[in-house]
Amino acid sequence: MPDIWVFLVIIFSSLIKGITGFGFALFSFPLLLIWYSPKEIIPVLMICNLIASILIVVQKKEHKLLDKNAYFLIEAGGLFTIAGVIASVLPPDICW
Repeated sequence: MPDIWVFLVIIFSSLIKGITGFGFALFSFPLLLIWYSPKEIIPVLMICNLIASILIVVQKKEHKLLDKNAYFLIEAGGLFTIAGVIASVLPPDICW
């Protein structure tokens, strides 16, 4: 039964992010804390949020939302978000 609730929380969070552009982790994190620890939730939410943001940016729009200079910022942000999530789940003696 918790799997159904987790699925519904993620679907509703994605809907909020698609409509407003933010709020994915803001809505889903407190609800998912019922079933999982923050160490398990944060990496998954960051990757899901990154994928949702990429899908929003690459959609065909009538007018361009971003110029070519902004793509470097998005790529660097995505790369270092993933690196930060990986660094946050590694034991401290490996990272430092």
